[in-house]
Amino acid sequence: SLSRAAFDTKRLTYMTRSCAQSEPPAVETSEMSERESTDISGEMLFGRFRISASQIFYRSPSRLSAGIVNLRPIVPGHVLIIPRRVVPFLSDLTEEEYQDLWMSVRKVQTMLGAYYDTEGFNVAVQDGAVAGQSVPHVHVHILPRKKDDFERNDDIYDKIEEWAPRDQ
Repeated sequence: SLSRAAFDTKRLTYMTRSCAQSEPPAVETSEMSERESTDISGEMLFGRFRISASQIFYRSPSRLSAGIVNLRPIVPGHVLIIPRRVVPFLSDLTEEEYQDLWMSVRKVQTMLGAYYDTEGFNVAVQDGAVAGQSVPHVHVHILPRKKDDFERNDDIYDKIEEWAPRDQ
């Protein structure tokens, strides 16, 4: 049931704690690249949206990618993996960022699978506005799936297409 999609951040943070690294060293804002999305407080940007440190449940060892809680999940456990640097297209990522992003997807997907005892996943990228990308920041949706969680299996794609962050 989609009403169960209210995500428990504390449980996910606990689940991923074994993969989380220590906090990154403090960086003066003036030292940060204009396009980097992590600030001194541990917050990140997801496009123009500020993501609080409490919504970040995973950071890759290199700190190039992070897993963020989806405040409007399509299914329980629906999360996003984003690069630290705000760029709109996969092709804008450096090779190191690209590899780190997909290694993070694989690691988080494995953790979600164990936690949710899932039967499969949808892993989706909408690369650019014409592909349905609603936030101009590369992001990978990871959606744990269970048998019969949608009446028609392909309904998930309509839900992803309809998904977009809202100003709060």
